[in-house]
Amino acid sequence: MPRPLLTSSQSLCKSDLVFHRVHAAVGLYVLCHFLLRYVLFFAGSDDMGFGGTSPRLLLLILSPHLALQLSGLAFDIPRKRHPDGNRIWPQYRYEALVFCGRCLALLLFASWNKERMVRRNDDAPTRSGLALARSAPFIPAAIVIAAMMAADSVTNRYRTLRGGGSSRTLPDLSGPPRGPY
Repeated sequence: MPRPLLTSSQSLCKSDLVFHRVHAAVGLYVLCHFLLRYVLFFAGSDDMGFGGTSPRLLLLILSPHLALQLSGLAFDIPRKRHPDGNRIWPQYRYEALVFCGRCLALLLFASWNKERMVRRNDDAPTRSGLALARSAPFIPAAIVIAAMMAADSVTNRYRTLRGGGSSRTLPDLSGPPRGPY
């Protein structure tokens, strides 16, 4: 018998219920944060409201996104992907964690780089800013390549656990033509 998507509060002990509610509250923050940034973007803000944000404040604003991914690791999920494709499975969970980390690393680097490139009063770039400007194209590329390698290792791990074969996810879903995509 298929399990329901939502867990009833009667089936949880008090500590699990508190954890579920904290996870849900963090998830609500993340959804509202995404909504805010998209509204700002579509309202014409080129930087989605991140323009004057210091790296420390950005880290504070974005830490719930990583906390949501990490707190989700505590939940039991099916070991294999469900045939209808509407539930997460371990491979997806860890790939999502990798890509969340990539996005956060790139945002933090961009914010840190921008702060370091601030000019002094005499309008000359700082020494550390110049060195970072020369290396800046390579750092984001290194972050993206590291994330791709990490995602590939997750895929390969689960391919090995399945005994080889295809690691495709979306094309294997059942449903009407073009529906799952």
